[in-house]
Amino acid sequence: MADIVGIDHSLRCPGRLCKDPSSIGTFPHGGTDLGEALRIEFVAEQSTRPIIGEGYGGEPLDYIVRHQSPYLLCLMRGFPTEMMQLAFPGGSGSGSTATVSYPGAAAADAGYLASTRSVKLLFSPQDTTNQLAIVLYEAVPLFDESARMQMMITEELGMAVVFRALRTSGDAVCQIARLGSISL
Repeated sequence: MADIVGIDHSLRCPGRLCKDPSSIGTFPHGGTDLGEALRIEFVAEQSTRPIIGEGYGGEPLDYIVRHQSPYLLCLMRGFPTEMMQLAFPGGSGSGSTATVSYPGAAAADAGYLASTRSVKLLFSPQDTTNQLAIVLYEAVPLFDESARMQMMITEELGMAVVFRALRTSGDAVCQIARLGSISL
């Protein structure tokens, strides 16, 4: 029963994101602090295809798992400079002088491979004893098509960012565990 998280810890999991961590020590784990996440969701998306039994009236008899493509959705608190530079290709500056240009590419730009901007991403929970950490070994920063920057009087300033996990050359995609058990 020692692995069960108490109700006082199970409903909230505050933490921060860091780019390219190199050690499990103290935050930012040898990497770059990307800021605090107001909300964070891990989505374990998977594509399946049914094997249909014609002799059973078209009933699915089994499923083939074609691929798994997890991603991390996060609502970043405020306007964290490093996160904005990572998420927006046209970001520049440092510290409190960050500038974001939108859409961030020249009108004649034919586009680019998102993987050229990939990073190793670690969600580091504030409570490293009771909460889980998540590492995406090759995370591509994207925006959800419906992403909006919260700039309301009733809400804290925040920006939604999506990190899609790509398969690395060693077939690693992501890992979810207590921070001390994560392999970087």
